[in-house]
Parts: sequence; C-alpha cells; structure tokens
Amino acid sequence: MNRIGGLDSLRALLAWWVVIIHCYWLTGRRGDWLLRGDWPVNTFIILSGFVITRLLLIKRESYLTFITRRWFRLFPAYAVCLVAALLVRPITLGHCSFDLAREFAESSHYWEHLISHLTMLHGLTAPFLPWSEQALLVPAWSISVEWQLYLVAPLVVWLVLRYRWKAITVISLLALLPMHPGIGGHLRDWSGADSLLAQKYLFFWLGTLIALCPTGSAIGSAPSTPSIPARLGQMSYSTYLVHYPTLAVIHALLPVHSPVILFVIGAIPIALLSWALYSLVELPGIQLGRRLTNGWNQSRAHDLI
Repeated sequence: MNRIGGLDSLRALLAWWVVIIHCYWLTGRRGDWLLRGDWPVNTFIILSGFVITRLLLIKRESYLTFITRRWFRLFPAYAVCLVAALLVRPITLGHCSFDLAREFAESSHYWEHLISHLTMLHGLTAPFLPWSEQALLVPAWSISVEWQLYLVAPLVVWLVLRYRWKAITVISLLALLPMHPGIGGHLRDWSGADSLLAQKYLFFWLGTLIALCPTGSAIGSAPSTPSIPARLGQMSYSTYLVHYPTLAVIHALLPVHSPVILFVIGAIPIALLSWALYSLVELPGIQLGRRLTNGWNQSRAHDLI
C-alpha cells in the first residue's frame, strides 16, 4: 500500500508537537491545553486506525502475516530506544521534578518493568505495576496501546465485513463506554493511566470508520518526490521514540530552565538521531518483516500446487 503524503506531513507535525510538550515537561513546566500530550497521541491513534483498516481491507492478509509485519514495524526501533534509555538512565535520574515518582517506581521494580516492556504489553500491567506505562522509556506507553490495538484490529475488521451495520453499531457503543465520566473515571482510577486498549479505542475506531467510508478509500497516495514535512513524517515513529532520552540527557548535562532553549538545542540532535534510527533500524525492520512473511506466503502457495 502506497504512503499518503498528507498523512506523513501530519505525522511530522504531531511528533514534533510531542517534542515541544516534553521540552516543557523536562524544564518543570506544564502549559495550557495545547501542551497536553493526549491531543497529538489521540490524533496519532486516529491515523493508525485509518491506515491499519485500509491495509487490512486492501491486502486481506492472514492474522499471522499481519501481526508479524506489525511487530517488525514496532519492535526493532522500540527496542533500540529502550536500551538507549537504560544506558543513559544514570545520567538523567533526578533532573526532572515531574519524573521523580516514576523513577522511584522504576528503581523499586526494575526487572518487572523491563520484562513487561519487552512484550510491548506494559500498558496492561499498569493496574498492578506502578508507573508501568511510562517506566524506562516515557513515550512507550502509547506504543503499548498501539500494539494492543493491532492485536484486535483484524478481528474488528472481520466482524464489520461479516455483520456490517450490526457490528458497527455494537462496536461504536462499546468504544463510547469509556467516554462516560463514571466508567472512564473508574478505568483511569483502576489503571492509573490511559494505557489500556479500552481507554483509547474510540480514537482508533474513528480512523476505522473513516477508512470504511467511500471517501476514506479514495484518499490518494504520496507524490513521487516527498516534501520535507512528508520526509520528516516518514521518520515520525523514530522521532517519537528517540526524542525523550535525547532531551533528558541534554537537560541533565545543560540544566536549562527554558523549554524554548531546550528545544533549540535538542532539535538538530533529535532530527539526526531520528534519521539514523529510521534508516538503520526502523526501515530494515519493516523490510525484514515483509521478506519473512512473503516467504511464508510463497511457501504456502507452493504447498497448494
């Protein structure tokens, strides 16, 4: 499936929006609604719902093929940044007032956090393991949500294709339930975070509905020569993962108190590290997943001859 240039540009905007938010976070400031991390993350999830649903509708892959490709899409770059965050942890500890409780929980349950993160299901352990969703690698809480969504997406698309409006109605009602103040409040009190699939499924479902609409399927492909924002958007996943440890190290070594100065100092290193992570890890991981699953499909076709 071809990339969509406009969506790549939007991804770039969202990823760098998160970078700005964390510049404020690390310098001990919290801003107005524009500096709330759930806005860009929720938009990312809507985009993910749209793209994943289109992929499932167009390719009609087996569940094993789909989830294997998604794992190779997420895990390699995620694992590299997780290791990097662990390596720089002795440098960054204690330098951000908002991170002190999380860092204490990390130290108290280090191995439990590490094991849960290696499954990319650490968001599910948040009700039982303190600060599990943001431990070790802060942005990784939403990666766990994405992985949970990927695990159920093929089933949801199958239900919609088989039962049409009945499935759409039931799934829409279930997706809306966590938005009820009482139910949503209980979920958040129980989990202590927004890292459970149910808490974010509405946004993924909105993307799914857009992809199911005739106008959604008509959205075009990327131009042959991507713009600079589109190129940045192609690296947005790497940017999202690598920016926090990078900013945390810069802030620890140069304890600036201005989020603007921290952003100015950190922007170029983040862009360079994003490019390196995308080129050397993320893209090869995607290609490896494709080669592996294409080999499976060829073997299966040969067996049927």
